[in-house]
Amino acid sequence: GRYRMAAMLGLAVLFFAIIGLVATAFLGVQLVTKATDRTDLMNELTEVAAPLIEYQPTAFDSLDKADQAVLLQAAIFRITEAERIRQLREGTDTYAYDRDDYGRIILSLKEVNDSYATLFGKNATPHHQTLGKESGVAYTFEYDKTNACYHVPVSISSSLYTTLTDQIEVRGKETRIRVGYALVSKLGYDNRGHQLEPTAADVDHYQWFSFTQEDGRWIITAVSDS
Repeated sequence: GRYRMAAMLGLAVLFFAIIGLVATAFLGVQLVTKATDRTDLMNELTEVAAPLIEYQPTAFDSLDKADQAVLLQAAIFRITEAERIRQLREGTDTYAYDRDDYGRIILSLKEVNDSYATLFGKNATPHHQTLGKESGVAYTFEYDKTNACYHVPVSISSSLYTTLTDQIEVRGKETRIRVGYALVSKLGYDNRGHQLEPTAADVDHYQWFSFTQEDGRWIITAVSDS
């Protein structure tokens, strides 16, 4: 009777204590989820591997066992794709590179070597060679050893597939992502005529791309079929 507000005060304290417990539990779940959510890393690795994904490489467990022509094409594609994006962002069709009589852009050997090292590591050795002679000179990746450069076709992306990255695995120092390939010709369109993004049901086949870190950046070390 002396402390009529004691019950109400106790109830209020209990109420806020429960709220605090719930909030703490919710925050804990969020922190755990954030700590285990590797979506950003998966997207980052997909971006790193994009030039190689473009060519659907034959599986290899070490770079020396890979199709060297495909690795070289990936290194060149990384440069030309960056140039294409630059043109789109700047709203220009002017190239930042010199062009030869066949309209091909001229890439220095150093730039190709640097791109190769970015993808596969500083100890990876590119096997320089001319590619695609059977397609005609305008579509040939011509290695000019004398002038230390490559003559590269402007449009080199001709993949029939679009891709979907749906899994990531971390195994000690190695991290890998699973990439699914879906035929563009089999994808539907929405009511505005935009092509639909691929789903698991659209995937024709998968590959796993493996990475390790070198000097704080990711490099590709292996590819396996799934």
